Amino acid sequence: MSIPPEALQALSEHPRIVGVKDSENDLERLKTVIAVFCHRPDFAVLIGPSALATQALRAGADGVVPSSGNLVPRLWRELCECVGAERWTDAAALQSRLDEVTRVYRNSSGGLTAFQQ
Repeated sequence: MSIPPEALQALSEHPRIVGVKDSENDLERLKTVIAVFCHRPDFAVLIGPSALATQALRAGADGVVPSSGNLVPRLWRELCECVGAERWTDAAALQSRLDEVTRVYRNSSGGLTAFQQ
């Protein structure tokens, strides 16, 4: 279910709501959400779709919650470090590697469970 940015803005005023994980695979929408909250240190914007990670982090997202983070957490940490250090070439290379990891496990039968056996 999509929550409009205006509704997120209203929800963000609740004292027990401290952030959002946006899992829509829509970079323009995500940039809009980030722009609304980028000046709010009390409200985090996290991204779900791993393919948008580098772009979203570069636009100001606070973090990434990718399913492949369960498989290769070190690579995800490295990607976040590269973006934080503005090492864009390294970030692009890591994003490509992570896209491949995601493609492999999504195309395997059983998804993540196929790797647990």
